[in-house]
Amino acid sequence: MTPVCRMLAGYWGLSEAQAKTWWHALSKAKWSVARQWRQQVVLFDQGIAPALATPQAVDAVARFLDTTASPARVVAVLEALAQERLLSRRDSTGIEEKMLMQVTSEGRWK
Repeated sequence: MTPVCRMLAGYWGLSEAQAKTWWHALSKAKWSVARQWRQQVVLFDQGIAPALATPQAVDAVARFLDTTASPARVVAVLEALAQERLLSRRDSTGIEEKMLMQVTSEGRWK
């Protein structure tokens, strides 16, 4: 699991089992929505990891969370994983419910 995915899973309050299930599904995804998102996450991790303590890194993380990892995008990825049958409906709904507890009424991260 990438550092960003681990951070998101922790922020959402996912159990270790839920986080592993989510990452496993992402790793196996063949459909474009989930594959492209996973690739963006991996590339972001590779680019940001060496400079995490810099102000530029903090800004980059904020932009990443507002764009690539916005709540709407994450829900779309979870739905794609469920449609591809890599996540059960129960697993995807459980992850979405925990994730959405961290979203404001305007659809942004708290």
